[in-house]
Amino acid sequence: MRDDLTQEQQFMLQRITLEIKDYSKEELIEALLSCWEARFRQKQIFLASSQDAGFSFAFNDGIAVMPEAAVKEFEQSHGYKPTWEDAEDYMESIAEEACMELDMEAIVLEPEE
Repeated sequence: MRDDLTQEQQFMLQRITLEIKDYSKEELIEALLSCWEARFRQKQIFLASSQDAGFSFAFNDGIAVMPEAAVKEFEQSHGYKPTWEDAEDYMESIAEEACMELDMEAIVLEPEE
């Protein structure tokens, strides 16, 4: 089993393995298609919920894209729609602001440390 899965997930995979071992080829194909359909539905629900919260994701590219409000703000300040490079730079600047590096000299240690 895969180590990156929880014990519950590993148990479910083992259970499914035992359940499907006697399936015919047609039953396996139907089960596989059902899994993909469920995956697509989950993705649609996630994307709709994210969009309602102001986030937009491009799963095929593996990167997040600028929220619509940020695109409008960029257009107002720069006079043109952002390119993919602009969007990437924008997302990187947000990540940098959120994950500022610590100044190790500014951290005060306890006497025993």
